[in-house]
Amino acid sequence: MQLLPTFFFLMLFFSIPMFGQIDSVKSKLAYNLDYRFRAEEDWNSKKSDGTLRENRSRLRYMLRAGATYENKEYSIGLSLRTGSLNKQQDPQLTLGNGFKEFGTLPIGLEKVFFEFNKNKYRFWLGKNTYPFEKNNELFWSDNVFPEGVMFEKKIVLQSNLFHKIKIATGHFILASNDASFFKDAYFQGLQTSFANKKNSVKLFPSLYVFRNIPNIPDGNHSYLLNYTIFHFGTKLNFLKNKSLSFEFDYYQNMEDY
Repeated sequence: MQLLPTFFFLMLFFSIPMFGQIDSVKSKLAYNLDYRFRAEEDWNSKKSDGTLRENRSRLRYMLRAGATYENKEYSIGLSLRTGSLNKQQDPQLTLGNGFKEFGTLPIGLEKVFFEFNKNKYRFWLGKNTYPFEKNNELFWSDNVFPEGVMFEKKIVLQSNLFHKIKIATGHFILASNDASFFKDAYFQGLQTSFANKKNSVKLFPSLYVFRNIPNIPDGNHSYLLNYTIFHFGTKLNFLKNKSLSFEFDYYQNMEDY
């Protein structure tokens, strides 16, 4: 019986730092959740072969959810989404469309990554957000997450013209062919980003190399294509408080077919 008070004292003593650690972990976790539902009328739409399909009414929904644990030097994150795994950026599900009342829903991992950031160096491994500067989704959708390795270096200069320089590069595998790395369908990028002290002027020339890309994505292709794309991007924001900016993008495929 004398051991009982001692036991409770020890439990209380060890539980205090344990709860402190849990609170510390929670403070470093960030969550995101996006759920949408809509009624959709689809009239006079065409199938992939160009023929008209019947008019249809659909109830559609989607879900994206993720969490990131971020420390001073590293972060680990993942994100889930609904939608067919064969569709790289479409999370939409239609009520009753093949999943039935008691069936299961297709849910996949959209992002899984480890990121390290220290002394103006940053790299990540896995499947993560597109790592290069861009003004819009003309070239790359925000909902397509490349899978590979990225490295970035930041340089701060004592200059009024360009105060910050960022160099980013990466190798991303689009489809593995179970052979050497350079027989995969892959994408490589190299970008140098220049910004002045107030971030009112940004220039980001880039070079993107695509190799062994199928002429028809998602299978049934008949040949492979290569792309070497030069991009020059500009963003000017002199009226920062009014959220007004001027953006310019130039893209050029330098492959000769």
